[in-house]
Amino acid sequence: ERMRREGAAPTIATYDMLLAVAGRAKISRGWQRKDKALNNGLKVFDLLAEAKLKPCLSTFEALILCARSSEAVELVFKMMDSEEIKKSEAMYERAILSLKNNAGSVQSALVTGLLERAEAESCLSSRVYSAALAVFFTAGDPDSGLALVKKLTSQNSRHLSPHIYSLALKMCAKYELEDEVKALAQHARGGVHLNSFLERQLVALGQ
Repeated sequence: ERMRREGAAPTIATYDMLLAVAGRAKISRGWQRKDKALNNGLKVFDLLAEAKLKPCLSTFEALILCARSSEAVELVFKMMDSEEIKKSEAMYERAILSLKNNAGSVQSALVTGLLERAEAESCLSSRVYSAALAVFFTAGDPDSGLALVKKLTSQNSRHLSPHIYSLALKMCAKYELEDEVKALAQHARGGVHLNSFLERQLVALGQ
């Protein structure tokens, strides 16, 4: 309102910024706290409609930051479909990370489902896989995390990155999976996947 009073009409970038702020705001614990962030984002969408501006990919990439549950993710995806906007790697990365608040076993199944959808829509990337590993780690599900890493290493996937190895090694170390640590270390050293941080991590693990 202040911008309009001063003769500066808000642009789509203005609303994208408001959505990003709403998505990153801390929501206090309590009843329906998972939905509150998305509701805040949808209020910004109402303002967008009032301004007669159409959302674009960057708008939905900001809105997905407001998702805190699988239901919220599905709603955002449906909104994108209704606007005929294709999803992006960033959308799937953020959608997967939004599931950290779900229960462990449910969380892992939802992440696996999102990975399958990302693959079908050609939206996989090292960042998407890193997000999945981070959520598997949070969920206390090393089996799903290791299955994903083994799939990537067996295929010598172009999406392998030092960060993926680092997350996998951290998971294996936490659950004292020594054989897996050795296998990951050998694969990382055998390829071009080392950086200074990963090198230090391998040394600290005796590899």
